[in-house]
Amino acid sequence: MRRLLFITTCLLIFGNAFSQIGRQKTTIYKGDIYFYGGIAISSENRNLSSINRYPESKIFGYNIATKLGYFIHDNLSIGIGMRITHNNSENFNGNNTTYSSEYNSESLFLFVKKLLTVNNRFLLSVQTELIDTNVSQKTKNNNEQQNNSNTSYIKSNIFEIGLRPGISLFISENIAFEASFGFLSFYSVATVSSDLNKETLSSNINFNFNSENLIFGLAIFL
Repeated sequence: MRRLLFITTCLLIFGNAFSQIGRQKTTIYKGDIYFYGGIAISSENRNLSSINRYPESKIFGYNIATKLGYFIHDNLSIGIGMRITHNNSENFNGNNTTYSSEYNSESLFLFVKKLLTVNNRFLLSVQTELIDTNVSQKTKNNNEQQNNSNTSYIKSNIFEIGLRPGISLFISENIAFEASFGFLSFYSVATVSSDLNKETLSSNINFNFNSENLIFGLAIFL
């Protein structure tokens, strides 16, 4: 079954109601303050019949983000933000063995955001982020037939710099719905595993377009 993405946003509820009273000019002026809060939720249930894949799989995750910005120039802001991510998955392979994992992360980031006017209510945006993330991950293998289980823990620190595209739709003079789509980044990871009890380092370039990076939220401009 294809992944089902459940995103709860006020855009679907209030968008039409405010469509006639939107902001009449889309310049955010130097000195304005910007506050944003957003969420992304993903859920997936799969039943597979292939012998080499798990017949059953359940995945749930969410991403909550908030940020505060200051416009140093018209349509150009800098600021700081925080992001919390949680993912939980469970796979059953049909041989009385369950594989489960839990992923949690907390991120602090600095950002520079440029807004590009499309019309009197709609803007495109490009946001550059410098992110520091702490990750904890627990993986458990449980075999009911053999009555044994194995649990491992991994802790990581991730340093990223990247670009996040998005849009803004004003519904009033000071309120806008915002959405961001995907994240292109260069990252460096330091990982400590409970199995190896030692630190490993890695780096890579990544474009992430999964559901946790499809974030919808509400922005207030003061």
